[in-house]
Amino acid sequence: YDLAPAVKCYILYCASFPKDYNFERDELINLWMAQDYLDSKGNKDEGEVGREIFDNLVARSFFQDLEKDDVSGKIIGCKMHDIVHDFVQSLTKNECLIIDAKGVDNEIEVLGEKVRHLTLKSERAESLRPSNAYYNCKNLLSLTFLDSLIAKIDSNFILQQKCLRTLNLSENCISEVPKEIGELIHLRHIDLSLNQGLKILPDSICELYNLYTLSLTGCWSLEKLPDNMGKLISLKHLYVRVCDKLEYLPKGILRLKKLKRIDECVVVCGEDEDRAALQVGDLRVMNLEGILTIK
Repeated sequence: YDLAPAVKCYILYCASFPKDYNFERDELINLWMAQDYLDSKGNKDEGEVGREIFDNLVARSFFQDLEKDDVSGKIIGCKMHDIVHDFVQSLTKNECLIIDAKGVDNEIEVLGEKVRHLTLKSERAESLRPSNAYYNCKNLLSLTFLDSLIAKIDSNFILQQKCLRTLNLSENCISEVPKEIGELIHLRHIDLSLNQGLKILPDSICELYNLYTLSLTGCWSLEKLPDNMGKLISLKHLYVRVCDKLEYLPKGILRLKKLKRIDECVVVCGEDEDRAALQVGDLRVMNLEGILTIK
């Protein structure tokens, strides 16, 4: 009751994650940003506002098992107590649904268009099993697969999700992203990390002009990024650490004026410089924050 109405949505969003989920502070803030919860105030950007709200919720004991950075001492991770999780989930009015994929038909048939945040667990099939139930969820704002081994996403299902803002397909077996993803123009956050068979991204992903965060961490087979990355005019975070086969970052990234964070910069230098590739000297015109690894 003490929380301001504008702040309540931040904690209610956490109901879309299962119990004992390890929240990373920066990831959670990026997800809040993707849902348009964060408004920059004065000289503060959205990330700074998000950090203040996170600290406020920690101070009010909404989170526990706090993990701190060894150097700065700042909180970088946490969990939510089971009782708090149950309480928060009871307030979401069926908008947040966490469900084992095997029981998806019954629950989604009942809730249908009420669901805004859907988390599917334990789907071990090669592709998402066809079900009319999924097509009832036309108002999804976020879709997450946890503890799954999905290798393929049906393009028709993707086309149904016109309102989607967050898509989390991390730690699956995705080898190909359907080109239809470029039609989800409201997408702000895509997590494809730890899909070790993913080699390339479709050029259509560059049509997502509202995209804030693209996470490709641990995609070991990823060979290149689309040359038209410069069209992602809203991109703020690009995560490409441990993409060992990535030969370079495209030079079009220099046109991304809002880009604040790249965790690893793969650059080209020497006499045989590739004109399409980001070079060491290009870093001087970029306004990056945090830690940067250069390869």
